[in-house]
Order: sequence, then structure tokens, then C-alpha cells
Amino acid sequence: MTSESGYEIVHSTINAGGDDDQVSTSADYRLFDSLGASLNDIRFESENYALGIGTGYTFMAEVPTVSYFQTDDATMEALCGDGGCYDRARFELNANGNPSGTLYLVEISSDDWTTVQYIDGPTRQVVPEKDINDYLSETSWETEGTNIAGLKAGTEYHIRLRALNGDFTESSPSTDASATTVYPYVYLAVNISGDTWQDTDPPHTIDMGKISQSISTAPDYVWIDLGTNAVSGATVNVFDQHSGLYHSESASTIESLDENLATASDGYGLRVNTATFLPVSPQPGYLRAQSRFIDPSGTDVVGGINTSSAVILCSISDAGENCDSGTGHPLVGGRGAIWIKAKSGAAQASGEYQDVITFSSIGTF
Repeated sequence: MTSESGYEIVHSTINAGGDDDQVSTSADYRLFDSLGASLNDIRFESENYALGIGTGYTFMAEVPTVSYFQTDDATMEALCGDGGCYDRARFELNANGNPSGTLYLVEISSDDWTTVQYIDGPTRQVVPEKDINDYLSETSWETEGTNIAGLKAGTEYHIRLRALNGDFTESSPSTDASATTVYPYVYLAVNISGDTWQDTDPPHTIDMGKISQSISTAPDYVWIDLGTNAVSGATVNVFDQHSGLYHSESASTIESLDENLATASDGYGLRVNTATFLPVSPQPGYLRAQSRFIDPSGTDVVGGINTSSAVILCSISDAGENCDSGTGHPLVGGRGAIWIKAKSGAAQASGEYQDVITFSSIGTF
């Protein structure tokens, strides 16, 4: 505080802008310079506002805002699969009047800003340090579906943005936005019903009726529902108890093999009805059948099952790939139906044959 009889100045410092004590001189120039802004006052900032004084603030970029930051809404499920994203996220920004050439930096924290990290511009990964390559345009940030990667599952993250529109113009950080990643997820459900899917309660049983030398098809489908956010998709695997239909009294078995029941003397196996597949187009994945369970040479060609687990369905988007060699994708709302077909030979014992079929799912995260 400076005080005389006619005036009083509280808290402020005033600088006239030129200082004879700070003269730089050479044969070609003479420069008067001054360090410090023309007016500073601690009352110009609070938790709710900040007022910039001086010519430097005239060129500072406008503070952007985070308009969207999500991991598990409907949009993110469509990108990451059933349940949402466990290692990725998407943000969008509002430029708030900055010109189109403005660049933006994304700051991120998982401990409420005790530690500040950054989103790497080239890779979208979380990194501890920043450089100029991490400042990208709004279009560059928002082109990709998920534009933040390398996150931890089940973790709350906060992000905030800074704008840069030329040297020495970086804005203050924006207000933050938060989102929480989900956990890795695979959903598998089995239901037994006819041509129309229905939710049914376990234990599930199918009565095939009398099996004769003519091909018998079970009256109900085995309906499979699959969803996953596994980045490389999931498979549905199948195995059984007896490697065929077992007759306990005679200890005989109608063996389950990859075969055409129309020409085989007997047999038992599974065939996927591809007409029941959902989704009908990639969104983001697609449920497909392993090739031997959809052999195109006839509707009575079945895939055999045994006590060793084997893939019967998988989540793959690319039409040219299959469960044997393709690259899996996340899946939302996958569904397919499976026929059970059997045929007995003339020498088969009469009585009840049975088997226990087990389905399981494995995700590749």
C-alpha cells in the first residue's frame, strides 16, 4: 500500500512501460524494454473467473469446451461392443469461436488432476509429457471413432482442453469433463425355442422324438446370444459328454462326425441356420459360423461334436474371413440358431439315446 494525503493504491503495481534502467543499445538500434504487465492485481482472478490485462491477452486463443466425453453410451457401444469401452473413449470439442486452424491439446487425469498427463497426437495413447505434435485441429481429433486409447478398465478419467492459435497464444485449460471406463465383458445366453426366438429358463432340454433311418431334426433350435467388448472379438465353443448320442442300456453310441446325413448310414451333429443371424450388418461386429457347421453342399450336412471344445460361432465383421483364420471384432446383439440333426442305423438298439451339450464363450482382449 502506498499512501499520501491525496491518494491511496491498494494491492496494485503500476508500470509505465518504459524503463531507462533497461536500455539495450548497439550501433544499429536502441531498445527500451520493460518486464512485467502494465497492471496486475490479485483481485482479477478467483475460482470462478480470470481477467487478463495487457496486450498479450488480446492474442490468446479462446478457451474451448468439452462437448462430449463418453465410454459406455449407445454411441460408444456401437464402437466398442456390448457394454461399452474398457480401454478407449471418445471426446468432442466446442471451439468457442476459435478459427478453423486452431490446434487443441488434451490433458487427462485419473486422480482428479493430482497428476496431469496428455493424449499423444499421433497414437491417441496417454503419455506423461507433451510436445507440439500433440496439438491437433478439431477435425483431426474428431475424425476417429475412438480418439483416446490406452485407458485402464473401471477407472474414472477427467479431461480438459487447451487451444493454441500461434506462438505464445495458448489458452487456459477448459473446465473438465469426466467418464468412467467399463470392465472387459462377454455375454452368452442359450435359449431353446422354435422358429421365433424366446427367452427360456434352464435347465434346457430338447426331445427329438423317435430317431429312425430317416433324418430327424429337433423341433426346437438352440438359440445363441453373444455380445462382447473384447477388442478382438469372441468365439462360442461347443463340446458334448459322449461324442455322440449314447444308449446307456447297450452302451452303444450314434457317433457324431462331420458328415452328410443324407448319405451316411447313421450320425448326429449340429448345423447353424445362417438365416437367423443378427445383426444383419456389422454394427460393429457380425456373428459367423465355423465352416464345417454351415457346409454349403446340403442342409443335412452337419458338424460333429465331441468331448474336446471346438469353435462353432465367432464375431467377425469382414465378409471374406472366417472363424478359422479371421480377425475378431467386438459385437453388439449377436444371435444365431443351431439345428440338432440325427439318424439311426438299422442295427442300432431301441430305447433312449441322450447327450449333454455345453456351450461356452471366450473373448480376446
